[in-house]
Amino acid sequence: MAVRKLDDAKQPFLEELDIPEPTFKTFDFVMPQIEDIDLTQVRFYLDLDLDELTTHFATRQQPYDIEDFSPYGQLLVNADSDEIVGLNIQHFLTQAVRRHPNLASVLRYATIIIGDRVLSNPISDVEIPEVLIDDLGAAVVASMEALEEV
Repeated sequence: MAVRKLDDAKQPFLEELDIPEPTFKTFDFVMPQIEDIDLTQVRFYLDLDLDELTTHFATRQQPYDIEDFSPYGQLLVNADSDEIVGLNIQHFLTQAVRRHPNLASVLRYATIIIGDRVLSNPISDVEIPEVLIDDLGAAVVASMEALEEV
């Protein structure tokens, strides 16, 4: 009966295998300018189970692909036009809000979901009051900046 020595079971380090570090931003996607986003159409969704914030830049959701963008999240990219139609921030409450406290403003506008229940839906299909548009714009900018931080 052969006895396996501990050295035989040693796994090589990534450096020894010459495997490069994971990279993000594999495509040259460019975040839209805040002026190009119709803020009355923006919707935020916070999934408490996943701790993810998803931002859709339009109420009419289109088919999209999810593309890794940074260690903090992904972009939602229109499957046909490669236009960025939203973004997804991972570890929203546990990490992102701590790194970017101004992201807390997003919570005013987010539809909060836990399991299959909607706990809060502050923005439905009603028109957003003009006084909130600037604040909503600041929330969108904060979410884009948090995703771009590397």
